[in-house]
Amino acid sequence: MMRNWFLAIRPKTLSASAVPVLMAAALTITDHVFNLPVFLSCLFAALLLQIGSNLANDYFDFKKKADTDERLGPVRVTQAGLIPPNQVKFAFIFTFILAFFIGLYSVYVGGLPILYLGLICIALAILYTGGPWPLAYLGLGEIFALIFFGPVPVTATYYIMAKNISVESAVVGLIPGFFAMAMISINNLRDITTDLVANKRTVAVIIGERLARYESAFFLLLAPILPVFFLIIFFQRYSLIPIIFITFITLPTAKKILNNSISRDFNNHLSFAAKINLLSGIAYIILLLLTGQ
Repeated sequence: MMRNWFLAIRPKTLSASAVPVLMAAALTITDHVFNLPVFLSCLFAALLLQIGSNLANDYFDFKKKADTDERLGPVRVTQAGLIPPNQVKFAFIFTFILAFFIGLYSVYVGGLPILYLGLICIALAILYTGGPWPLAYLGLGEIFALIFFGPVPVTATYYIMAKNISVESAVVGLIPGFFAMAMISINNLRDITTDLVANKRTVAVIIGERLARYESAFFLLLAPILPVFFLIIFFQRYSLIPIIFITFITLPTAKKILNNSISRDFNNHLSFAAKINLLSGIAYIILLLLTGQ
């Protein structure tokens, strides 16, 4: 049973929520405003929000019959009958409640704007695949990923600690944000056939397989380049130049996304994007802390 719940929370994807908070923490350390309790509150709340979103996604895609035996992605516990739907529903509700209470310390420090942001995040995590007009079914998955796995968590974490809005933190957030877009795009490209049957109008379904391949490869290649370029030009963060070379690591996978037939191998491409996101985040943290600039 524990293995089934482990599958349900999709641990391989959780770097998407952890990396932005870790990057924000590094920035606050260099700015001498780091706050350990706030950091822990933000980190665990972010992880729980993503776990809750993953569970809700599993549940609602099953209800909408978007997950079938023909899908190429990893096992979805509700569709596979590994965990009863009512238990998955209870689990995501409980997880969101837990995220809310853990985040209350951040609300105490950061004020009402953080409360409103947290409630919006919970609502959108449910509405991503739930409700009458789910975001993922309307071609909004990539934009959702960019915003809420990128600039929003980085800027919010920085704001709570520093008590001010940092434009730089928003630019930093574009690094994990673009990688999150790549992950969603690869996921939707892999599922394009079953999503079309389920009337799940992802960007891949809307623009077609050929353009969706270019989209996935583009965001994977762009993530280590464009945000770092902005950070160098506008904030003189020259120490971050080595991150640009991570692009060369992504080239073989980008080539496979462009040329290989859609198969279960795309699960490996998705996992790769998550790992490179983590690598880029670690590189940013190390370079920033070692040089302080």
